[in-house]
Amino acid sequence: MYSSWKLTSLLTVALTLAAGSALWAVGGTTALEDGAPAPAELVPLPTISPAAPMSYRLDAYPAVPDLEWPTLSNNMARQGHSPWQIDPNALTLAWQTTVTHDIFYSHPVVADGYVYIASGGASAGLTGHLNKIDLATGINTPLYISPTTQGFMRTTATVKDGFVFFGTGGDSTFVCYDEATGALVWTATHDGVNIIKARFRYAPSIVADGLVYFGGDGGVLYCVDEYTGIKAWEFPLPGNIYNGPTLGTNDLLYIGNNYAGAVDYYLYALDPMTGAIVWSWSPQVHGGSAIDDGFSAATYYDHPTLGPTLYFGTGDYNLTPLDGHMYCLDADTGTMIWAVYNVGSAQASSPVLAEGPDQIVAIIGSHDLATMTGYDSEDGTVVWQYSPGVSSAFSVPPALASSNVVFCAGQLGYGFAAWDAFTGVLLWNEPNPLATNAISGPCITKNSHGPGAYVIFAEAGTANGVVYCYYDATATLCPDEAWYFKGAYEDYAPAGMPDFDQKQDGWWVGADTSWTFCGPTAV
Repeated sequence: MYSSWKLTSLLTVALTLAAGSALWAVGGTTALEDGAPAPAELVPLPTISPAAPMSYRLDAYPAVPDLEWPTLSNNMARQGHSPWQIDPNALTLAWQTTVTHDIFYSHPVVADGYVYIASGGASAGLTGHLNKIDLATGINTPLYISPTTQGFMRTTATVKDGFVFFGTGGDSTFVCYDEATGALVWTATHDGVNIIKARFRYAPSIVADGLVYFGGDGGVLYCVDEYTGIKAWEFPLPGNIYNGPTLGTNDLLYIGNNYAGAVDYYLYALDPMTGAIVWSWSPQVHGGSAIDDGFSAATYYDHPTLGPTLYFGTGDYNLTPLDGHMYCLDADTGTMIWAVYNVGSAQASSPVLAEGPDQIVAIIGSHDLATMTGYDSEDGTVVWQYSPGVSSAFSVPPALASSNVVFCAGQLGYGFAAWDAFTGVLLWNEPNPLATNAISGPCITKNSHGPGAYVIFAEAGTANGVVYCYYDATATLCPDEAWYFKGAYEDYAPAGMPDFDQKQDGWWVGADTSWTFCGPTAV
């Protein structure tokens, strides 16, 4: 699988900032849909001491699947794909852990042998928790407990470089904690004042190039320094941001909005370094109707036939149940390739793409129709559709194993399930033990202490949520993703920036997520 990926370069740029100088300037042309709001003026970084130069790593591999699951949908491209081959019939329950308060649209992530998931999200009046659960034992030692009872803790964390990044819900801050010590590293700030424009309830983030991208209920996408939390730039959108940004291998950052009224919905492609608009796209201009739910997180995919593509769902389950639509766009230009209308609200369900020898299938859930559907990725033709025949809703991002098995969770007690990614045949179904909603997407991760791999699910609960860990002792890495060769290619260093270290060719070592390469190259 994924042999067609177009992985671009990885380089390291050291930037020493002169006192009082701005880090980035906005420039270039933009392609805006008619009526799209222009961004606010971008704010330069405050003065940084020249004695402490910043090092920015220009990550150009956002589409490589991680052996764990350190961010929403596994990687920065939001592809929801794991390199582990899982046999759902070999799954056994390894442990289950009850957390304080409900689990409400927080999706589990896994890094360095720990599961991170938020609880206390259903409403105000609750104490928010970011739970840190030992993958080997199921023992929970919360990394963060809210000092207030503002609740709405629905965050999906990102773990990278030894840090944990997340929003604090009703406490209205976005923070970074040290993964090992549990100490607060920073709270996102601008001009020395905390960034507080609205609650950061969901706030899934991307961490790349020494920068952190996240948004909140105020409809503003923020970019802050990974190591200080100081704001580099911001980009306002109407309404709110729930499902977070996506980063493509084409070096574009994608963000859509939620709950913005009847007409103000846009998906933007931005320059991740400056926040400048590259293009914008509106479903209302392209045959879509009111979509009060807004956009699910876009899935970026380097399609072997179509080239760089985005797949995403929209929807409005509050007004007209069938207003949800499924779209495929050209990721470089924003041109719509195909659309399937009136398939029910996607809510937080983002597509995963299963790549077979003859067909690539884009799979997404529907909240309103309670279906899982596989679409032909090239033209949107329905390949398969599964309906449980009972009241349910598939409202969360699925997870795809390299054995071409797709996992998802359903509401109203339907539980956890797995399907054949190419036929939609149900392979496994475990009803929710508490018979409550499962509104957290599953994740797949390696066993840090031995063979095999785990599949993690969560259930909202009526008072307290439960995290479930299923173990497949037979799981192995997909051979196609254990090693991957990338041939020599041109210098991708941005104009005017030194190319200190360029991976020209090398082998991707899937077993330990590392590269061997020929560098360094000359400056």
